[in-house]
Amino acid sequence: MSFDCLAAGIYMVSYSIFVHKGVEGSVVIKKLIQSVILVACWLIWRTRSSLISKDYRRLAI
Repeated sequence: MSFDCLAAGIYMVSYSIFVHKGVEGSVVIKKLIQSVILVACWLIWRTRSSLISKDYRRLAI
């Protein structure tokens, strides 16, 4: 499974559980959880991008 699919899956499942389905709690907490999920997915994407970039640099040498 690629990092893109993993990040998208984590985001969609977490968003639907915590935000869309109306988990009890304040809007601030829901927005905070949504932001944490988004940052985690962004970090997964950045890690993937840096790994791909390293592979291309190694092939170019």
